[in-house]
Amino acid sequence: MEIVLCAVQPHLAAAWRERIGADLSNCVRVVEGDILSLDVLAVVSPANSYGFMDGGLDALYTRFFGPQLQQRLQRMIREQANGELLVGQALLVETDYPPIPWCISAPTMRVPRVLETAEPAYLATRAAVRCALDAGLERVAIPGMGTGTGCLAPREAAAAMAWGIRDALYPPAGGPYHLGGAMDHDTSTAKARGPGVPFERVRRITGYLVGTLKRFNNAKRAEERDRVKHATGGDLDDKQ
Repeated sequence: MEIVLCAVQPHLAAAWRERIGADLSNCVRVVEGDILSLDVLAVVSPANSYGFMDGGLDALYTRFFGPQLQQRLQRMIREQANGELLVGQALLVETDYPPIPWCISAPTMRVPRVLETAEPAYLATRAAVRCALDAGLERVAIPGMGTGTGCLAPREAAAAMAWGIRDALYPPAGGPYHLGGAMDHDTSTAKARGPGVPFERVRRITGYLVGTLKRFNNAKRAEERDRVKHATGGDLDDKQ
């Protein structure tokens, strides 16, 4: 199977090229441009868990393939996923467009929101590739997962997606999947976790459950800076 990573942002394409190792170079190709112009059997939709396709890239898919794509996806979610397609799951949906006959819905979030970590991008990418493998699709196009509404930085998303592809194609024998490894290449998230910790700590910071302050706006940073702090033995680095 060939996986085509399609970016509209040059820096995302560059980040992907940095992350594609020798083990993936024979089956993963990076391109820039319009994902709907590619010669593929399926495109991946980084949708939400309820199948709403009215924003971002999903809105483009809806305009291109027609409203029946969203209607069909939502019906499948009701009938096959108990009304909610979880992050880490994927569904194969017919498009009624012969040049690209399939769309793989692989949500990166339950509802539209900013992602705090790259783990959903890892899970969604892994699910999409597994779905394509199960369907016997020879060529599939994947956009940036979590880089739109999710606001993931290109290097974060690229690292997570590379691990998602790798773990779908070459499942680790008898061991855990690379949930932590998906972000090992990003120094900011590695610093947030701490050396040797395979997951990101989630802490309550001024009422918000987050791992770092890097996505806080100026008002939230000021709130954190001005609050009364109690010693915890750790350091919240708001320079991330």
